[in-house]
Amino acid sequence: MSTLLVLALLLVAVLAAGQRARAAADLSALAAAGSLVRGEGEREACAAAGTVARHNGGSLRTCRTELVGTDPWPRVRVTVTSEVPGTPWEATAEAVGGAAALTG
Repeated sequence: MSTLLVLALLLVAVLAAGQRARAAADLSALAAAGSLVRGEGEREACAAAGTVARHNGGSLRTCRTELVGTDPWPRVRVTVTSEVPGTPWEATAEAVGGAAALTG
């Protein structure tokens, strides 16, 4: 019985870390995209993404800007990790912020 409780708590910790990583990645990508829209460079945009990731319980692992087709607005792709408490594991999430491609 206690083994099942420990496994259930571990599962909850993994799920919570995954959600924290996804939220931190989404917010970090938006912060970086906002910096680019204000005319700041990639270095400043990624610094903003790192700050937002840390404030949301994550750690920025990658950050890069990219131009897509003829769209004048760059996109930012970030990868954020969040530790799973009590384990050596990390949850990882990736997000993209910036202009959305219009289809139709």
